[in-house]
Amino acid sequence: LTGCGFIRIHRSTIIAFNQIAGVRHVGGGSWAVIDCKGDTISIGRTYLADLRAALFENIAARSS
Repeated sequence: LTGCGFIRIHRSTIIAFNQIAGVRHVGGGSWAVIDCKGDTISIGRTYLADLRAALFENIAARSS
């Protein structure tokens, strides 16, 4: 999915990279994606590390 521009952020949620406006800590160890419409989507704790790595890779690829 990541190679196609999508990432799983929760067991029931897949989102396109170009729809991610930001990532925010919502307290208690929970994080959420803010999409480009301003909606908040919970990130499953098992997917957070993969999301962070994929976002950093995406940013690095854009800057090179």
